[in-house]
Amino acid sequence: MIHEHVMPVPAKAIPSLSLIDLLSQDKETLLNSDNFPVIVQNLKFFMQELKRSLQAFFIDKEYAKFDPHVGDTACHIRAYHILHLSRVRESDSLSNKASVLKRLEEVGSVELQFNDWVKDMEPRDYKKQKIKSFFQAWFLKLQCSEIEAFILQSYFLTRFMHMADDLSYSYIDANKVSEEAQLGKNATRLLIIKFQKNISEYSIDFLLELLQKTSWPQLKFSKEDLNVIVNYDEYNRKVMPAFVAMDIILENLLKNSMGIIFSVQRRVKKANVDLINIFWDVNGTASEFIIQDPEQINASNPYYVVYGFADYDFGDAIESPEAYIKKVQSYGPKKIMLANLAAHPQFSGTKFLQFSDQCYISLNPSQALSDLNERKLQFSTLAEVDGLCLKNAKIFHAQHAFCDTPSHLMSNQDKLIKSFEKNMELFYGDSKFFEVQEAE
Repeated sequence: MIHEHVMPVPAKAIPSLSLIDLLSQDKETLLNSDNFPVIVQNLKFFMQELKRSLQAFFIDKEYAKFDPHVGDTACHIRAYHILHLSRVRESDSLSNKASVLKRLEEVGSVELQFNDWVKDMEPRDYKKQKIKSFFQAWFLKLQCSEIEAFILQSYFLTRFMHMADDLSYSYIDANKVSEEAQLGKNATRLLIIKFQKNISEYSIDFLLELLQKTSWPQLKFSKEDLNVIVNYDEYNRKVMPAFVAMDIILENLLKNSMGIIFSVQRRVKKANVDLINIFWDVNGTASEFIIQDPEQINASNPYYVVYGFADYDFGDAIESPEAYIKKVQSYGPKKIMLANLAAHPQFSGTKFLQFSDQCYISLNPSQALSDLNERKLQFSTLAEVDGLCLKNAKIFHAQHAFCDTPSHLMSNQDKLIKSFEKNMELFYGDSKFFEVQEAE
């Protein structure tokens, strides 16, 4: 059974901004004949990007296009964040197709006004004026709502994502951004890092708001505990332990009756055998995930999708898809995901490398944090022994999480399965910890 819910969006999870705030230049910068054309081009680009992102999310419902590369190894958070926003109804101004079309028309109208305003602009009109004063009248006209701000930046960081040749990691193609947005290399890098920092901040603040409403006793933390759970890595990205974040996500998936899809690539010595999709629904008491009949699903509904693989040694007997699904069912999504995330480095980057195996950034943890870490260690042991991690993936190693609809997921998998015949890997891969890379 598919459940529909009207869910409120945390009021302060995504701060609003003007498109002018997305500029890499400081708003105190004085305008001149060199930077003015670049700023104008950037604002035109952002208006086009806003229209593209609104169309893709609210009209076309292409949620997989909102899978931003941030470099903080927190795709599991973004997957739930996008899924959450996809369920917004009356709580947001973009609650139906008519309101979205109206908003697209508004942005298009502002874009025409802006183009008319700048087309005959002479250097004497703007020279030696600060960005913030010269564009003052446009701050409100180019305002984004809270949700639009997150969606626009997520779309941008997904659209310019590029996979490494061996598909083992992803990065932002800075050259492509520079070319399309008409930015210099340094300005491009600053823009990408700014967006990535914003997305990481939005994601953790979003989870912290959900944490305040938690009913699960293992997620009850004091303010002092939160200060050593949440921190900033060396790229100034806000980070939270992967295990804690997954606990919060699982509670809210259950609470809001949101489905999960495990998309499992079974392989022998990294050679693809088959691809199995396992659909999970939530039971009537919102306490457990249950296997869902693929024939009964609504293929246009968004799901929390977890892509991963199960590895077999050469010569191993590979059970039937039905037998494999029963094996996965014996563990269930909660145990599988918590084990995977417990075995995962808890923080991104190298700043907290000594704490990568524990759920806090402190050498003197409270009793509550010590208990949390003991629980995390129990799950990481389960992962290593039973095969729920990268080192031992006999059951399932969760490699990537994103939001998508079954119809879109399946249509793309058909293409990917055909590529198996050419010994090509699947597209999805883990992101490494660096924030941006120039394409060769």
